[in-house]
Amino acid sequence: MALVTRADRYRVLGFHSLSTNFVTSATHTTFQDEGLTASVTYQGNRYLRVSWNGGVYAGAGAQRVTIKLLRGSTTLFTWVSPTVVNTLVTEAYGFACVFAGPATGATETFKLQIAALTSNTAVQSSGSGSPRTLLIEDLGPQ
Repeated sequence: MALVTRADRYRVLGFHSLSTNFVTSATHTTFQDEGLTASVTYQGNRYLRVSWNGGVYAGAGAQRVTIKLLRGSTTLFTWVSPTVVNTLVTEAYGFACVFAGPATGATETFKLQIAALTSNTAVQSSGSGSPRTLLIEDLGPQ
């Protein structure tokens, strides 16, 4: 029996990293593409994991920040931060979304969008101090 390692089980399909900050423009409660994107090709009937790591900032008082993960135009996952008050937070947040891919393999684009949750105020995703990252992995067959 062969030894199975993590490298055998989890195959990186895509990775994008940015060390710059993205700040929303007007109307801040509307989702805007924040720059992290990766186009990947994957086989059918596989489990995929998409992970995000980064910081968020709200510049005008207490605010919660919403980050949405999309595959093409389909929302896979929505993450809402704790309340952020005029503080740039780096390396503090992240999420991982695991899902069953379609029966047929595909090439699709994964991306993140960001918005203020309730108030019309500028929010940002931060690459200061540590890059914000998007990672897509193939976890194996369904």
